[in-house]
Amino acid sequence: MKLLDLNGLWTMTDLGSERTLPAHVPGTVAATLIEQQVMPDPYWRENEASVQPAFAVDYEFGREFDIDPEALAHDEVLLHCDGLDTIAELAVNGAAAGRADNMHRSWIFNVKPLLKAGRNQISITLRSPVRYLGEHPAKAGARFSVLRKAACMFGWNWGPVLPDSGIWRDVCLESRDGVHLEHVIVRQHHHDGQVTTPGPTSGSSIPSCSCP
Repeated sequence: MKLLDLNGLWTMTDLGSERTLPAHVPGTVAATLIEQQVMPDPYWRENEASVQPAFAVDYEFGREFDIDPEALAHDEVLLHCDGLDTIAELAVNGAAAGRADNMHRSWIFNVKPLLKAGRNQISITLRSPVRYLGEHPAKAGARFSVLRKAACMFGWNWGPVLPDSGIWRDVCLESRDGVHLEHVIVRQHHHDGQVTTPGPTSGSSIPSCSCP
């Protein structure tokens, strides 16, 4: 297995005005706009209202990276996105690599067919959650209930309305071979200082551990 870290310096393009700014990943639209002094501090006085138009625009995060032939020789090259907020379209070297619509989970895409040895380019387009909800046909309950995005971003009794978007957790490429176990569940019965495994091996036991 081989990992290539894609965190660090990207660019962020406002797809409405075509303005491009340097951006850091992990990061968000608002964090980039504030860092580049394009957006005022939304927590200061009445700025919450004045920054809302920024969240009605689509943004594209992009960067270039190099990958060597050794990494491409593996069976799979997986793009790991640990956190995409929220409606995202991914492309590698201009070809569609996948879509995401849930900020509460990780996303993994096999991008080996899209890669080449040497310089490559990745882009992640983040669609405006405000526009998405405005166009959604569902009219039941709170409008944000149809989008797997933190509800508090649309305002709460303790927080402002800041429906931000971004690549809010790590991004990397994993080159690997063979079969892998992604998740393992261990089931045990604890009784009278003994730990037994249910099922066909339930007669076997191991000494109890000191964990609570």
